[in-house]
Amino acid sequence: MSQKYEFIDAEYADASVRAADNAPAIMQVCRWLGVSKSGFYEWRSRPESATAKRREKLKLLITRAFSDADGTYGYRRIWPSSPAGACTPGWSWSVT
Repeated sequence: MSQKYEFIDAEYADASVRAADNAPAIMQVCRWLGVSKSGFYEWRSRPESATAKRREKLKLLITRAFSDADGTYGYRRIWPSSPAGACTPGWSWSVT
């Protein structure tokens, strides 16, 4: 469900593009995707989850480790070089 909300939010992030493209109203897009407009606005106003905060922090750590290594490190080298506690067992590396 949140992927659909993220898609809608990304499409409507830039008001100038939305106006120039004659984009459909959010209500119409929600109907096409089978989600409620009220659910979209509730999702938008929710505070960021603990998991999302942790993933964002880890993404910054990975980006810094990668740039410090002049772009040569892969995930096998970044994992051991991460600070203690940054990467926990069971972590999914599909941070998007």
